[in-house]
Amino acid sequence: ALKSTVLCFGRACHWQEMEDVAKMGNASELVPLLLHCYAEAGEVSGMEGAHRDLHALGLGDTAQSLGTLMTGYERAQMHDAAQAVRTRARTLGIDLGDCIQRAGEHQSSGQD
Repeated sequence: ALKSTVLCFGRACHWQEMEDVAKMGNASELVPLLLHCYAEAGEVSGMEGAHRDLHALGLGDTAQSLGTLMTGYERAQMHDAAQAVRTRARTLGIDLGDCIQRAGEHQSSGQD
């Protein structure tokens, strides 16, 4: 239920409530959702904070988190930042081209 609550607050752009709910659960499950919600809204400072949290969890350099970060920068019209993420991913051997597709499919599956 926490995942769907985080997503609901995220879709409504209720950032503080979303962060509060996320703190109640498993960070490695919920922080990626924070990143996703901020990225969807093009909310860069929140997105970067969530990505820092993912790094602290050892999940910052996954295809999904980098793909979400890149998408968020594109939404915010920050093309240089998006390109930097793409370059970082390439350095790590991650192809973000198909990752973007998968991230979208993963998020819309509606699993809780």
